Amino acid sequence: MQKNNQVIEDLLIKAGIILPDDKINSIVVEIPTSQNIAMNGRKISGTVIIKTNKNSLLANGRKSDKINFLAENNNDFLLLKSVPTGRGFHWQHTIQVQLSDKIIIQNIDGYLFVINELMIEEYLPFVATAEMNAGCPIALLEAQIIAARSWLLANRKAKHPALEIDACNDDCCQRYQGQVAIPSQTWQAIRNTAGMVLMFENEVCDARYSKCCGGITESFENAWGGNPVKYLSSVSDFPSGEAPNIANNEFISSSPTAFCSEKFVNPNDIPKYLGKVDKIDSYYRWKISLSQSEMTATLNQKLNLNAKEIIDLTPIKRGYSGRIIELEINYIDKFNSKKSIKLKSEYDIRDALHSKFLYSSAINIEQIDDSNRHIKLFKFKGAGWGHGVGLCQIGALGMALAGHSAEEILQHYFTGTTLQKMY
Repeated sequence: MQKNNQVIEDLLIKAGIILPDDKINSIVVEIPTSQNIAMNGRKISGTVIIKTNKNSLLANGRKSDKINFLAENNNDFLLLKSVPTGRGFHWQHTIQVQLSDKIIIQNIDGYLFVINELMIEEYLPFVATAEMNAGCPIALLEAQIIAARSWLLANRKAKHPALEIDACNDDCCQRYQGQVAIPSQTWQAIRNTAGMVLMFENEVCDARYSKCCGGITESFENAWGGNPVKYLSSVSDFPSGEAPNIANNEFISSSPTAFCSEKFVNPNDIPKYLGKVDKIDSYYRWKISLSQSEMTATLNQKLNLNAKEIIDLTPIKRGYSGRIIELEINYIDKFNSKKSIKLKSEYDIRDALHSKFLYSSAINIEQIDDSNRHIKLFKFKGAGWGHGVGLCQIGALGMALAGHSAEEILQHYFTGTTLQKMY
């Protein structure tokens, strides 16, 4: 996409709020009496219970093939209850979301499919403040908005092609948890960055981001395979730019000074900077211990191993950030046979090693015998939160708190990119 020879004609986006894969067949919609909302062309207020009914829908018992809610003004809204967030991750739960503009509800194979249609510049401030809190410095908000806009324009309809939506509302794409009160500095960040995107070799950047890199960002190919992406190569998050040595266990087991470290972001301040669905914890360095029985039960559940005992967990290959991208699991099955299985992605490793999804695969694994309790323990020392590719949100926060501009933050994490105003 180029500013001078290609114009983005359609800035209206479709955000998936409830997906058929959520397997939800009943929702509650609340419309306050003060709001001007029409359902299928007729003004309505109060509670609407929507259910699937074979190939159609029921709205308070009345049959309809499709239900459209339309807000008369930008300030008018409805409330949609029990919306999934954090699908498949350790913070998964349901929330109530406030939606405006146009809401479309369909029945797809017996399950509800809810879409919110709105303009991209109305969507972005709510993404920025769902990914990180609106109380963050304006430079962080500007950087997050530009990254979110770039990612969306580079990936429209790519993640859920069969559903023909631009993005879903969750970490699979970008967090969009409805429209809430936004402070003035967030709107200022939107105005300051209107239409601005990251560019590399005349293409809008697929600007990935995660919560905390742990001191070094990961490369695209180590997270998702395929060919390397130059602007998504691994970068040091150290102010000096020096790349730490990950060849031994010291990097993860220690706590060196990076922009995403406690040196730049006070852990006591983390709650006021994180998104509202994030679990409050320490993400730069963390520890988890699992007993033999817990580890065996988790791996049996996640991988269907039929294991009686886990012998060891052996990292085979690590990425540039220390994230394990290939892990061998050796175990004894219930027939007393020794077996092994290899996991070959950081996502699969994080999913398998913890019942609620591990923060990161940048882990050192210690296996010890606890003689006092007569059990074997698997102790994980970990670094970071998420896949670690692209913009490190807590590192970007640390840079903003240290006085760096949005452009400096983006060029730090996305090597060789430039900013361009597209519309």
